Amino acid sequence: MSALINQLNISNLHVSDLEAILYGFLNSLSIKDKNGAELSPRQPSTQITYRFSKRSTDTLPFRAIEESLRHNGMAVVEGFLDEALTERANMKIEAFLTKIRDDLKTETFVEKDKFLVQNGSYDDKPLKTYQDLASHHRPVVHVRNGLGAGLEDDKGMIDIFHVNRLNHFLEKTFSSLKDPFLLEAIGNGINTPMSAYNLNAYINKDVTRTRGFHLDNVEPTAKAFVYLTDVNCLEDGPFCYALGSHADLRLRAINSMISKAYGLRPFDITVLDRAKIVPVLAPKGSLIISYQFGAHRGAAQSEGHSRTAIVQTYARKMAG
Repeated sequence: MSALINQLNISNLHVSDLEAILYGFLNSLSIKDKNGAELSPRQPSTQITYRFSKRSTDTLPFRAIEESLRHNGMAVVEGFLDEALTERANMKIEAFLTKIRDDLKTETFVEKDKFLVQNGSYDDKPLKTYQDLASHHRPVVHVRNGLGAGLEDDKGMIDIFHVNRLNHFLEKTFSSLKDPFLLEAIGNGINTPMSAYNLNAYINKDVTRTRGFHLDNVEPTAKAFVYLTDVNCLEDGPFCYALGSHADLRLRAINSMISKAYGLRPFDITVLDRAKIVPVLAPKGSLIISYQFGAHRGAAQSEGHSRTAIVQTYARKMAG
């Protein structure tokens, strides 16, 4: 701890005093299970040992998903979508992108009858925030151009908001991600009723720089990722998660202090136990569910590699 604090270069406070304050604050943090008892930390293997081979939400092991989410922050379900449906869904998205390929080449805003295309920076575009994109009533194809401040993270990634509204097949195929029993399992893991919101498609091709480990926020949020392509190696850019980080409030507090001290983004994670990081290498059709207030990232790809995923967002259920 002393070595970490010395790196912060915080003035007007002696290191020993700051260390005492930190220990007192961090040791006061805890997380409770649904019965009110403190959640005992597990030491999960770096291997994914909680995969399930079920093809329908009618037979999914919801209790096992709930337990994995509660203790690890993530669960993986192989074979969630069968091969034929997975390939057809991927073909539908690829055909759509081919149709609009000219609109994707320049940094512009294009409005069509049934969808919008926004390429590049928000600054000079009608949709100026993530919320603008997420709340639009039509599908929005957004080509990312980094996260601002000169950063090139995720540049070239295509993010299709409300991809289910492009056609009936996609709407029907991924409606199971809103299954009430799945929502219940996701909510039970954090004792919070959850609702399903945006359905997006992430298309990463040759995205060689991505954001490092981070939290999306500190609110009760989750995402479900369905791989539409095989993700067999790190070069494909797999989703990565630090097991148990969703419940590690001490880790969150330390990283928050480092971010403030060095002017980093508020939810960047710079201190992390590498032994707990799991890159999810899995065949197409696999489902990954994760709590987004745990440390995660999409790995950077090598040139010539790609990954396509459907992404369902969940958040706290609103009253009423």
